[in-house]
Amino acid sequence: MVGSFYPIRRQFSLLDSSYFTNRALCYLNLKKWDQAGQDCRRALDLDKKNIKANYFLGKALFALGKYDEAIKVLTRANEYAFNNKLSYGDEITQMLRQSRRERFRIEEVSNCISFQVNEYLHCRIRE
Repeated sequence: MVGSFYPIRRQFSLLDSSYFTNRALCYLNLKKWDQAGQDCRRALDLDKKNIKANYFLGKALFALGKYDEAIKVLTRANEYAFNNKLSYGDEITQMLRQSRRERFRIEEVSNCISFQVNEYLHCRIRE
């Protein structure tokens, strides 16, 4: 399906990271998170400081529930955007906050469950 967005590969250099970031954006819009992540990683192999590739990879990782990885990649994208004074840093910051919130929520649920299990075990031991 995404191939229809880029029917003639000869027009694009596979050594140009923008080919992979543009295709990754198509995959993100189609909610094909794994494919988007693969293309972002290819783009980052070509250009480690590619802000779009880092941002799109962070979005894909977030959608896959890999919040720690998403935070790492989005932090890097945010730093690059800030250093280059680029305007879409706000979108990156928002996604970074969302990733941190989700990770915190999961930790809270895990802590609550652990507490409940401990309480249950203590009650059973006392009986």
